[in-house]
Amino acid sequence: MSSQLNEVGAHSAPLPPALHNHQYPYYTYSMWEIHPSARRHGIADEDIIHALNNIVAWLELDDDPYRYLVAGPDRAGNLIELVVLDVVDNALVIHAMRLRSSTRDQLFGDESK
Repeated sequence: MSSQLNEVGAHSAPLPPALHNHQYPYYTYSMWEIHPSARRHGIADEDIIHALNNIVAWLELDDDPYRYLVAGPDRAGNLIELVVLDVVDNALVIHAMRLRSSTRDQLFGDESK
């Protein structure tokens, strides 16, 4: 399946390998690590993991190392933004906060146009 791009270049599917979550019938296994900087805005680890398990859009920001801007819902259904680095053997979440309008525009397009 090829990746679908929206009008601003954000992806809807499939996810790059760093953003994959490996789900099995009785447990979830992932190689995600949450850096202390991701907790700066008060987003709980459980909400970060929930958003990663339910990514709705993502955009590649850089490639050394690969860095992705992603959006997904927290446990209450509110969209949060994450920045995830693809580092050796895992993915490192370095930023998490409520979805800002500028990030929404980057990932989903500017709705005011």
